Amino acid sequence: MLSLTNRSMRVSLLALTAAGLLSACDATPKPPTPLLTDGLKGCEFDASYWSYDGNVLTGRTTAENPLTKNQYLWFPGEYSDFELLCDVRIQGGNSGIQYRTEPQEAGEPRGFQADFDAAHSYTARVYEGGDGGRGLVNERGESVHYTNGARTAERFADAATMDAAIKRDDWNAYRIIAINGIVTHDLNGVLMTRVEEDVARRASGRIGVQLHVGEPMVVEYRNLRITPINADNQSARGGR
Repeated sequence: MLSLTNRSMRVSLLALTAAGLLSACDATPKPPTPLLTDGLKGCEFDASYWSYDGNVLTGRTTAENPLTKNQYLWFPGEYSDFELLCDVRIQGGNSGIQYRTEPQEAGEPRGFQADFDAAHSYTARVYEGGDGGRGLVNERGESVHYTNGARTAERFADAATMDAAIKRDDWNAYRIIAINGIVTHDLNGVLMTRVEEDVARRASGRIGVQLHVGEPMVVEYRNLRITPINADNQSARGGR
């Protein structure tokens, strides 16, 4: 088991390599681009459940207006390598941010999700849904590697440290980085998870947000912004 000092050094090293990775991929840093620039124009969604007031994107279900299947709001365009930033808070239920995802007319979307739920059992974990998806890929505080399909994992932080980073009943700053076969999730400035594949199963796709079937809930997103990253197969190896 790693000592507290070694775990701290491990987290610091992961953070430092992330900064170096982003710098190497893009020599000239670009400012983030808002995902919503003209209201919900260009988005795909059910207005019975989603609304936008110019500042906060809200997904809401009630006892009178429940879900019979998961609902998604899809942003325009497709993205491959990127840094995605937003703030999110939730009352009841389960949500998450879809990325590198292929929506499906019937069935669960194929791709990754940065989970976020009111009980915070799944918050900040990587979920891969759809046909052939692996479900929950990791625990918080875990670095997962896939080599030729074989999974290995090591902890870089304990569960208590990860839980302490989550703000209950308040806004949480989410950061998602996806570069080739590497994806990471940060919450409130704390690295929560890292997954690396020798061959990226999900190289590109749509970005969206989810409302999950279940109890009545309200999820809110604000400051949604993205920075596409120019990365090649060599520069993105071994980062964060």
